[in-house]
Amino acid sequence: MRYTEIVAASALVATAAARANVNSSPLGSRMHARDMKLSRREVPQEQSHKPILVKTQEMLLLDNPNQIVDSVFGLLGNAAASEGAGLITDFDCLQQATADQAFTNAVAAGDLEGQVAALQYRALERNTGQVGLASVDCTALQAVNPEIAAISQHQDPASDGAADINKAIVLELAIQIASIGGDPLQAINSGTFEPGDVGDPTAAGNTCNVADDAEGCIFSQNLLVPDASEDEIAAAVAAGVVDNVTQNAMHKPADAEAKAKADADKAKKEAEDEAKKAQEKADKLKQDQKVKDNKNKNKDKDNNKNKNRKDNNDDKFNKNDYNNEIIRQKNFDIILVQQLAAQAIFDVQAHAWQLIAQKQAELELLLLQQQIDQLLFQQQFFQFSQTIVINFSFAVNQYIGILGSNQQVLNLGGLQNIDFLNQFVGQYLGGLQDIQKLLDFGQVGHGSGNLAQLFQGFTGLQASY
Repeated sequence: MRYTEIVAASALVATAAARANVNSSPLGSRMHARDMKLSRREVPQEQSHKPILVKTQEMLLLDNPNQIVDSVFGLLGNAAASEGAGLITDFDCLQQATADQAFTNAVAAGDLEGQVAALQYRALERNTGQVGLASVDCTALQAVNPEIAAISQHQDPASDGAADINKAIVLELAIQIASIGGDPLQAINSGTFEPGDVGDPTAAGNTCNVADDAEGCIFSQNLLVPDASEDEIAAAVAAGVVDNVTQNAMHKPADAEAKAKADADKAKKEAEDEAKKAQEKADKLKQDQKVKDNKNKNKDKDNNKNKNRKDNNDDKFNKNDYNNEIIRQKNFDIILVQQLAAQAIFDVQAHAWQLIAQKQAELELLLLQQQIDQLLFQQQFFQFSQTIVINFSFAVNQYIGILGSNQQVLNLGGLQNIDFLNQFVGQYLGGLQDIQKLLDFGQVGHGSGNLAQLFQGFTGLQASY
């Protein structure tokens, strides 16, 4: 993409600032100051892929912890990108961070269109400010979503090796779109323009810039250059989606098991902490009781009966507290044992479900492979049958010509060699019937007008002699 120097604020930024939920977030107080500053700087007006930008921005605003101002900044050079990067400090990773957060939000919202748009956005070409200069890959951040991590941005079509690089990007994008249930052919829409002139001092290239084109000017003006054909995309998806589905099916049980183990460890620690506190309290009560018992032994035996009765009542009360605390501690121990037993049962069940899911994924993969092999065999058999029919039809036409020539020779000579003609026609009529049996066995060639005419011609010729 190429962008134009202007002195007005970005239309996309202004749209984002107008949203109600922006002003209610921590970013809201910063938006107006940024807009004022952008009015005196280079701001992008590139709208070639506008539907993708708009949908990605919609998903980003659902939850924007990094305070990214607008999705368009991820497609700019570092100097301009810094104005809208929010908390992202590596501007080479701003496009990936924007796509990753938008994809996460779209998954949480159950929005398939938003997921596809986030994947397409990650693959869009990023501005470098010079025709033929490739953009830098993001290496400082790791995407949370593996679908985003698998994709990189298109490169300037005039840069070295751009055709092969961009084709590989589109094919990988198609695989990821198909893996989430989208149309893999939508990967083509992430493509870029015809290569520009490397010596162009304006760095504009063969681009378009129509801000109010809701369709996106690269589409409405038919400027997009497809990086791969529909057949190439279909082949890549057929080879790649099976692996992705299998890997996802294998990962889900492992993730569930890890979460269950973490929850069990947390519950176990909480129970142990409670038991430890109960034990410490019981030990303290026991020690206090021991001290008090020793103290009571040293009391004056001549104390009056009322004093002795009161002391005895106090001692009895403290012993009851001690006994109650011991009972409470035992109850905690019983609860801990029950929790551990319940966790053991849960772990066994989780492992069983993991094995079931794994086997199911393996069976689905095997069935899909068998279906692919069957389709390939049917295609090869049909091609082989077509070749046989074409070659035999050619040979029959040749023999008909020869037969006609022989008939003319016999007529000119006044000959009527009936036995020779019957034998000649019978041989090739029988060969034609053998070919028809082969085609019937493969269920190929039914309803062929050419074969029917050949049968009638041979049969009539044989009857005439």
